[in-house]
Amino acid sequence: FPSHDTDSSAVDAALEYAKSRGYDVVEDDVWNQISVGPKKPSEGKTNKATISLEKDGKPQRKALHIQIYGMGERYELNAYIS
Repeated sequence: FPSHDTDSSAVDAALEYAKSRGYDVVEDDVWNQISVGPKKPSEGKTNKATISLEKDGKPQRKALHIQIYGMGERYELNAYIS
């Protein structure tokens, strides 16, 4: 994933990645872990979140793992499903 100008654009890219793989994210997890979770990462710090996934309304064993690393003015995203 390329670096991002804002923390929220990195999160949006991770959520789009999960949708492109055919999964739906559990919105409660997004709200609890990202929206009201930790503030955006400062330089040299990493925020991590694990978001539950659904497919066709059924919970999946796999989850979306998101790591956002603060690089001063930019944010680096690492996201994967496992």
